[in-house]
Amino acid sequence: NQPAFWKLLLERLEPQLDRSNWSEVNKTMYGPSSARAKAVAAAVVASHKRADPSLVFTKGQDGSVESPWGAYVGFSVNGRWSLYMQENLTFFYWRRGTRETYIAGFPIALTQVYPPGQEGVNLIAPVPDRIADPFTPSDTVVRTA
Repeated sequence: NQPAFWKLLLERLEPQLDRSNWSEVNKTMYGPSSARAKAVAAAVVASHKRADPSLVFTKGQDGSVESPWGAYVGFSVNGRWSLYMQENLTFFYWRRGTRETYIAGFPIALTQVYPPGQEGVNLIAPVPDRIADPFTPSDTVVRTA
């Protein structure tokens, strides 16, 4: 199971960490694609269609090109908690005439959700509007037909 794998890996890489503060987020805890995610995905696709028409984005079952995901992250300083929501987008893409599918992803938003008062402030600015360097080793080849 994936949570056990990541816990074991983290224990091996960072044995000095205090495990009493560990938590996890599973895919069943993710929320639906936000309006922000859809807008950023549209900007990414439009940017690449203008710059490189041979780049093709793979669509999901719902017809969208973005694969949103996120997690809540919490920090405690002297017993006072701050909670943040990080929203991310992942894209699968390929170039016409090739058989390799690439994957690229990046965070699009980090907003404080607790304590109240900063919910509307995105700490990631400017929000990315393109895959920085498509078809390079920075993106992972996930499938070769």
